[in-house]
Amino acid sequence: MRAATLEQLCSPSLAAVLATAAWVWGARRALDRPVEVAGGRGGAAAERFDPGLRVRDLRFDAGELHQFGGLRVSTPARTVSDLLRLREDFGAPDRAACRLLLRLVPGGAAEVAASLARRPVPHRRRALERLGDV
Repeated sequence: MRAATLEQLCSPSLAAVLATAAWVWGARRALDRPVEVAGGRGGAAAERFDPGLRVRDLRFDAGELHQFGGLRVSTPARTVSDLLRLREDFGAPDRAACRLLLRLVPGGAAEVAASLARRPVPHRRRALERLGDV
């Protein structure tokens, strides 16, 4: 149901990420505005001017996106990683969402930590520190 709501707001070239993805997965009570999406490098140019969307340039490895009907959503593991890395103000709602999402990740926090260690990503140190506090 939540994914169907977003399908109407996002083009198929976009993927729900961060708090928006957490909401789709049931880890947030309310859909925050603006809706957070990723369009990949150079993609989603028209959507960049929609005030209801915050479009990020993110790259995804195979298996980091899940398809719900016509909507792509970052997986729980990728959503946790992105929240830990990319949120400037990592507050109680983000910590709670990460705790809930980690229940959906096979291997939980250990898998997210391993994923962060496997590849160079911005703000890895911050993410690992925050993961320890979640």
